[in-house]
Amino acid sequence: MVKYTGTDKEVTIPDYITVIGEEAFFENKTLERIEIPESVEEIRHHAFYGCSNLKEAAIPDSVKRIGNAAFAECDLLEKMSIGTGITEMGNGVFSGCPLLADIELDEDHPTICCEDGALMSADRTRLYEVLNGSSISAYDMPDTIESIAKYAFWGCDNLQFVSLSDALTEIPAYAFSNCRGLQAVTIPYSVTQIDAKAFENCSHLEAIEIPETVKSIHDTAFDGCPNLQIKASAGSVADRFAKEHVVTAISQAEYEEIRDAVLAQAEEAEKEREEAKQAEEAETESEESAGQEAAAEDDNTQDENTADAEPYVNPLEVTQADVMGQTVIVSGQAVVFIDNTQQPVYSGESESVTNATDNGATDPDGAVGIDSSVLSHTDSSVSSENSENADNVEQDQMSGADSERKGLSIPKYTVVDGQVIADQAYYRQTTLDSYEFADGITQIGDFAFARSGLTQVTIPEGVTTIGYGAFYHCDQLVQVDIPDTVTQIAPYAFSETPWLNSWKNETGEDFLIVGDGILLAYRGSDSKISIPDGVKKIAAGCFAEHTGIVAVSIPESVEEIGEDAFFGCSNLYSVNGGIGLVKIADRAFAGCPLAMISIQENVSQIGARAFDLGGTVRENGMNTVWFRGGADTVLPQASYEESATRYYRTDTRDLCFCNVSIAVIPSADTVIEGTVLDPYVSGFRGYICTWDETASEGGESLIILKCTLPVTDTQQIEWPEQVQMYGVTYPVTSVSEDALSYYETTDWMESGDSGEEKLTLSLRSTFLNHPELSEAQLSGNQETIRITVADDQTAEQQIRECYEALYGENDQVQFHGLNITADTASGIPITVLGTNALNLTVALPEELQSSTVYVLCLDANGQLEVVKSEQLTQDNISCLRFYANHLSPYALMWYEGGEEGASGSGQLDDSPDTGDLFEPKWILCIGMAAVSVVLFLWKTPNKRKRHAT
Repeated sequence: MVKYTGTDKEVTIPDYITVIGEEAFFENKTLERIEIPESVEEIRHHAFYGCSNLKEAAIPDSVKRIGNAAFAECDLLEKMSIGTGITEMGNGVFSGCPLLADIELDEDHPTICCEDGALMSADRTRLYEVLNGSSISAYDMPDTIESIAKYAFWGCDNLQFVSLSDALTEIPAYAFSNCRGLQAVTIPYSVTQIDAKAFENCSHLEAIEIPETVKSIHDTAFDGCPNLQIKASAGSVADRFAKEHVVTAISQAEYEEIRDAVLAQAEEAEKEREEAKQAEEAETESEESAGQEAAAEDDNTQDENTADAEPYVNPLEVTQADVMGQTVIVSGQAVVFIDNTQQPVYSGESESVTNATDNGATDPDGAVGIDSSVLSHTDSSVSSENSENADNVEQDQMSGADSERKGLSIPKYTVVDGQVIADQAYYRQTTLDSYEFADGITQIGDFAFARSGLTQVTIPEGVTTIGYGAFYHCDQLVQVDIPDTVTQIAPYAFSETPWLNSWKNETGEDFLIVGDGILLAYRGSDSKISIPDGVKKIAAGCFAEHTGIVAVSIPESVEEIGEDAFFGCSNLYSVNGGIGLVKIADRAFAGCPLAMISIQENVSQIGARAFDLGGTVRENGMNTVWFRGGADTVLPQASYEESATRYYRTDTRDLCFCNVSIAVIPSADTVIEGTVLDPYVSGFRGYICTWDETASEGGESLIILKCTLPVTDTQQIEWPEQVQMYGVTYPVTSVSEDALSYYETTDWMESGDSGEEKLTLSLRSTFLNHPELSEAQLSGNQETIRITVADDQTAEQQIRECYEALYGENDQVQFHGLNITADTASGIPITVLGTNALNLTVALPEELQSSTVYVLCLDANGQLEVVKSEQLTQDNISCLRFYANHLSPYALMWYEGGEEGASGSGQLDDSPDTGDLFEPKWILCIGMAAVSVVLFLWKTPNKRKRHAT
């Protein structure tokens, strides 16, 4: 059996079938139950992969072999039995089946057994896989297990602790990939080898001890494990591996956001490649024939026909020359880095689309379900003349049908609105050694030129912002000129470049000041530092991990201290000055044992973990923050940087003042609500004090106005009797009568302080119904997160305007905007999900039950993206499932009157599938095919005859 193309919910395979071929039911969205006859002996790889509605299956005794990923990614598969004839099990057969917790087997099955969701050989020497639906959180592997299959624990999110067998010698490739809940693994001395991506994306794996018996660790074994600390014997292979694979914030961001920005489904890429080649050949042949035919009839039309006959270039085509690296994984996906220089060239501006893009969207069936992140940014080298011609071609071809199809293949541009160089625009373009900025550029996006071949760059006047990692790891970049107009340089913008590294190793002035007074780097060794007058901003990470600094003096000119600016300065005790400070960003002084924290009255923003005394000598003391100013002083607000909104950066989301328990404010009239001291804001937890104006002339004292300690029993509160500031002790004379007023409501304490792990979904939409069918999944979630989906007219308008700017207005195209948010207990929303895509399922309204619905969103630069999605049926209701890698304006898009989609959703063929050898519809198809052949043979000689005349 090569392929099943029917649409029945229940299918019986004919009893003359002996082999169910590879991908025979691949991603069939209607199949719910399959009857496999006793004649079947083999089920090949990916046979039922992605059958998202398949709920049960029984494999008869006749089946001897089951191939790799045969039933993988079957979301609703809950009941499965395997007969006694099985002799060979593939890898990851049931990976990605979240409801499958057990497999029914004969009690005396000769070859396999299933215990607590673990599928093993009958003699318990080989572990095939642990089922995703198993509720087991701690797995003690039987000591008899000598080998485990690839992907054995793939995606087991419930799994937290694993103890491996003492008989095991190898941890194979992908064995624990995507076990996002995994926290600890015990590796025995019997293990000698850890293979590729064995623990990939185990994002919560914090510590692992690797014995010295391990002699081989693949370079990618722990990719995507940002919190991992490896313990190993000095000089061992594991020790060397740990030193060479230190995970930094920038490398983690690159892994999470850039690598998966070019993740494409391997099977889809292969099909795209073959189909594109065939389409090119067919279209070129057809257009050449049409051109010759037209030329013979009328030579005057030659130019026009030649223009229309440009060869079709599929923007999603991946050739071997394009692939810089590839990894095949169980779910049928591969990491594919696209060489941007080999891609079709689009206009650098987003106002027009070239003919290549236009033609690339003419086949809706080929584009349905494609993740537009595969569309790489391309060089903006199209001339204005070509761009104008492209506009004309587009307008000529904007029929209603073409307009519909264009929604499935949306281009990305290197320059957005003539002002922004898009995120990742020239990422990894190693042949790009120079770049001339167009007039009007004001912003350089995140990773825009990272790992490119630039040797020098002159940033023009008018640019104000340089994004996160914009020139990261440009290994040939030796010269950089930054104009005075630049006011913002994001973290790691020039990290790992010869320009910055060579400056740090040279002699001369210790401070590198660029742009509009930005202190970018420091190379000195003084213990007491005075920031030069005229500096307006201390850039991100400028003094990070500089353990020799004891004291810092900040001049009045400094307005902002960037994130991580003094992070990890473990001997920094004193910070003076800073009268002109307006903003203190995230983690600016985290890990600094400051003797006193003094906030000047001009400060209006304080970031997450800006002052974190955890891990310092002052961690357990009664530490104080003093807000300077008069009675009318406005306290700063809690703020956060973009890094804190990245899902995988859990370490960044915390109080503004960690391990600080006392806050002194100017007066009892100082407003607390809405400020960094408001308990609803999660900026501070402790005692809020002010000066006792009734104190005697003998000395100053304090009174306690409020208490915001996270305790459920106020009787446990121990009121301080004195407070120390700058070496002076101030007695606490009284406690305000309403000091415990916040405890009248516990809403502010329901913020995940208990450490409870949960994910909730709130559907606030009048458009999307059936909330009981709505579901949100986020792999390996370790925080209290509330997902909210609400109708949003603003998002609808934004996406509609972007779509119409590309393709013009079309009354048939309909949109419905959605606002999707992920709120954490810290009050910091999550907007970037990286490899942890948010899986959302919602029920479609009745009027869209027979329509193909697409999901669009805007990226960080305001460009349209097609979101990977699929339509499935639950309880006889059409539902839409989509995968959000980032949260921004979203919209559903469909065409009035409905449209049949290639994914199997929409108006499907509902003819019965009986399993009979002959069916009426087959005869009809054969008849139509025969007629087509006759017409073709009749038409071809006529063409030749006309050409001859």
